[in-house]
Amino acid sequence: MTLRLRKAVEADCEFCYLVRELAFREYAERVRGWDEERERANHRTRFASQDFQVIQSEGLDVGILSAETTPDALKIFQLFILPEHQGKGIGSSCMEHLIQEATQLRVPLRLQVINGNDRALSFYKRYGFQHVGKTDTHIQLERPS
Repeated sequence: MTLRLRKAVEADCEFCYLVRELAFREYAERVRGWDEERERANHRTRFASQDFQVIQSEGLDVGILSAETTPDALKIFQLFILPEHQGKGIGSSCMEHLIQEATQLRVPLRLQVINGNDRALSFYKRYGFQHVGKTDTHIQLERPS
């Protein structure tokens, strides 16, 4: 499998929104509801302020990744794979890349998973993430450096 990350450009904004919606909406609906107008506004804000990358596999756009390096951690904001491309090792390849980057920087990886997304929680726990906190809507995880 040939996997590549490319920096998202403005023309990718709608694709990034759709990937998130297809991979995440069912969980968000259960926890806090899905208001299309609110979700699109939040996405526009995130897309303008976060470093989005489009995940490509075999030349196809199959997902998105948004992460940020700070002095004390590598924070993963979004890692979503289109449903029809899930279970093919794409998310695992992305996670291995992020673990390698955090290891080189000697910082922990941090993220949060929406309550009820047991599949994502299981995925991250396989990579050594530990439960470090909780909000009303999310479980906070960290993978030590």
